[in-house]
Amino acid sequence: MTWEFENAVPQGGKSPGLATVLSLFCVGAGQVYNGDATKGGFMFLAAVAGGVVLGFGAWLLIIPLIIYGMVDASQTANAINAGLVRSAEERKAAAVTAAKLEAETVSAQDFVTQIEKLHRLSSSNLLNAEEFTERKKQVLLTLHSRRPRESAEDFLAALIPLVRSEALSTDELTQIKSLVL
Repeated sequence: MTWEFENAVPQGGKSPGLATVLSLFCVGAGQVYNGDATKGGFMFLAAVAGGVVLGFGAWLLIIPLIIYGMVDASQTANAINAGLVRSAEERKAAAVTAAKLEAETVSAQDFVTQIEKLHRLSSSNLLNAEEFTERKKQVLLTLHSRRPRESAEDFLAALIPLVRSEALSTDELTQIKSLVL
C-alpha cells in the first residue's frame, strides 16, 4: 500500500521540513540546503559576528535571525517545489499537445518516405504494380483523416521528388492537391 502526501517533495525538490530544521540548528544552513549559499553564509556570519561583538546579549539578535532563517528556508523550499511541479505540468501538457498533433496530422516527410519506400519496392520487383497501387492508395487515404502538419505549399513542395520519379501519377497528385489546398 502506498501513501500519497499532498505536500510530498517532488523529485529534485527540497524538503521544507528539513530546511526548517537545518535553520533551527545552524543559522543559514536551510538557505545553503536550498541552494542559496551566499544568503546562508551571510546569515551565519551575522550570527557569529553578533556573538563575538555582543557576547551573551547576542541571543537578542540570533533568536530573530534563527526564526527568520527557519521561515525563509521553508518558504524557499516550497517555492522551489512549486516551480518544479509547474515545470513538470508544463512538460506533460507539451507532450500531450505533441501527441495530439502527431495523431491528427501527417508530416510531409513521413508521407514522402512511405511513398518512396513503396516505389523502391516496386522498382525492385518486390511489389507488383497492383500491390504498389493498392498500398499507395492506403497512404493517400491518410490525407482524408489527417491534415498535413505543414502548410499546403510546403507539403506539396515536398512531393516534387515523388512527381519527378513518377512515384505519384498526375491523378494522384490532383487528388492530394484537392485534399491539402
